[in-house]
Amino acid sequence: MVIPLIKALTFDVWDTILNEDKFYQLLSINIGKKLGKSGEEVFKNIMSIDRDAIKIRLEGGFKNIIYDTAEYFSNRLGLKNQEDLFNSVIEIIESEEICSLAFEDSISSIHEIKKMGMKIGLVGNVLFWPGMITRLILKRNGLLDYFDATIFQDEVGYQKPSKEIFQIASKRLNVSLNELGHIGDSLENDFVGAISSGMYGFLIKRDLNANYIELGKKAYAIRSLSFLSEIIKKIDKA
Repeated sequence: MVIPLIKALTFDVWDTILNEDKFYQLLSINIGKKLGKSGEEVFKNIMSIDRDAIKIRLEGGFKNIIYDTAEYFSNRLGLKNQEDLFNSVIEIIESEEICSLAFEDSISSIHEIKKMGMKIGLVGNVLFWPGMITRLILKRNGLLDYFDATIFQDEVGYQKPSKEIFQIASKRLNVSLNELGHIGDSLENDFVGAISSGMYGFLIKRDLNANYIELGKKAYAIRSLSFLSEIIKKIDKA
């Protein structure tokens, strides 16, 4: 009998299982109507703001993560206040379009991992919408019920790439860090965060030329989530 080396797997959310560009496109159209601007113009602006906000967040520049990032985005977008931004988020998550954010490989790959008997969790950083909103979006995309644990920055007080947030995930999934794998699209927050915490790290790069590349004993880059089960089985046989 093969004893699995990886007993649980955690996923990042945005640009790993949900398409963040599509989310921001929906939000940009909504905000554009309020500002009298095109969705394309707002989208270009919001993506630039997002990149800057992620850097500030990593450096600890936002003390109250939801309030401060909402203020930051609202000011730079030209909205009257955070309330306008929050209302736009609520309006788009009530739309049917929000149900089309999952990548094609998300549900099938997560289902396959669950069939292997593994526990799975989510570990996510946040900006101006809280983890509770992300849970609702996951629910509307048919994904939330697959997860045994969902851990978000605004609820636990830690952000990736800190070891503390992964320790919380390992505790909730009842596995040790060296039995836990994490997959995400961010080199620093997800991949390096996982590896430096003693976990298996999987970097999702959808433009990768190969199906997957072994970067180290516990480190892989993969082109699609659909290759996760294959890699995990390979690790267990090694």
